[in-house]
Amino acid sequence: MELVADGNLLKSRGVKPASILLQQVRERRRAFDELDPTWFWEIHRFPSDVTRYEINSGFLGHGINSTSSEHFRGVRYRRLLPPSLQQPDHVWEDVGFTMADLSFDFSEDLQVLVEQTVDRKQRRLRFKTISTNAPHPSARNPTVLLQEIDFAFWDSCSTLLYGDYLAIGFSQWDRSNTYIEGCQMVINWKTGELSLPSMETLDLAFLSESLILLIFEANPLCLGLYNLRKQTTIKRFTLPFSQPLASAFFLTHPPYKPDPFVSSIVSEKLVSDTALDIIGMLLTPSWSGGQDIYIVLSGRKFLRRALILCEIFPDKNCFNWEEWGPDVTRWFPPQMIQDVGFRGVFGSRMIAKGNLAARSASGTEDTLVLFDFNPRPITRGSYGDVGSDFTRIVVEEEWSWSDALDPSGMAVKSRLPFRAITPNKPLKYHYEDIYLDLNTIVGRTMDSYHLFSFLPRPEGEAPKESRFL
Repeated sequence: MELVADGNLLKSRGVKPASILLQQVRERRRAFDELDPTWFWEIHRFPSDVTRYEINSGFLGHGINSTSSEHFRGVRYRRLLPPSLQQPDHVWEDVGFTMADLSFDFSEDLQVLVEQTVDRKQRRLRFKTISTNAPHPSARNPTVLLQEIDFAFWDSCSTLLYGDYLAIGFSQWDRSNTYIEGCQMVINWKTGELSLPSMETLDLAFLSESLILLIFEANPLCLGLYNLRKQTTIKRFTLPFSQPLASAFFLTHPPYKPDPFVSSIVSEKLVSDTALDIIGMLLTPSWSGGQDIYIVLSGRKFLRRALILCEIFPDKNCFNWEEWGPDVTRWFPPQMIQDVGFRGVFGSRMIAKGNLAARSASGTEDTLVLFDFNPRPITRGSYGDVGSDFTRIVVEEEWSWSDALDPSGMAVKSRLPFRAITPNKPLKYHYEDIYLDLNTIVGRTMDSYHLFSFLPRPEGEAPKESRFL
């Protein structure tokens, strides 16, 4: 029950006594509830290193040996464990070609490397093992050729690995540099089958291994629920915008698979409860002076609502915002959130730079804010609190989002409950990006990664020096 309340599940039982496991669960909960990490350490990086990275199941992978601001020839993989528990890094200084992106899955010994040709007219998806950099034996087609002529957009390429599926996204600015246009495709990396042919859509997010969400740049802007197995768009769901957007992206994460090495030391085979997963959205308005819009959507609540609507209105292909949106989303006021990284969402949590006071006041300094959309602590009576080191709020009431510069003057209601915790001090460092995993927050500066872990400390370990903020 304690694990379930925290939004976690025990995938398999280890050898630890239940009393020790319970103690670790409660310590981990306290650390998250007070945003008080149990470990802190730093990894140095070269300022010239590209910022292509992936964080997946307790590992950080990033490009090294840069050839330009966007391309690299090597990869480094590191467990998100403090130095006293660290294992040697998996490093490939030069994989033999220039890359534009990477994804990986240690449970499959898989790295997906996106090769960029010199003329930029072609890209190759290379499915290789992490251990040997050889073609992956489970991939029917270890190399997949992509050509610019086959895609509507091409400039930027990004990948997301989700179980047997690999999503590939292409995007570019339109000719007037006003809007970002894009297309997405999904392939099964094991069978080589195309599950989503190239489709003009701004971004995608996985709800499960068979269902994905798409952002369609239609009028009005809408989400599409797509079935990968049937290869069809089931329904569309409009977003309440009368004006076009400059860009729209999902903030999401690969699925978590327990690392046996970490599990054997401190945390057993702990996984997040996918029933609580959220998806973040970052929308940039096209109207003058408009600020970025951050929205959180509950994946499970959205699917339940969609199922009910489909049963009541089986012949209806598109549902209006008021029919599906307010109960399954939370729209954040301008200024409350300043930035969320593309891997700043994990499970029911989202890490952001921002200010909780910005809803009622402005001009205060930004700090770190951890949002948690797990409803179970709220149901069990979780409450707001102001401590000497942190402030915690609980929000269940309806908010009305608006942007004074929006020509339509619309007000959007949203009611998804959440908790938020923030230190009572501003950030010490300027983080260019912040990532989140099951047990770890990673902040990237110009020359290092700062890692803050919430894993319980093994017995006999010296206490940490001080609070990290």
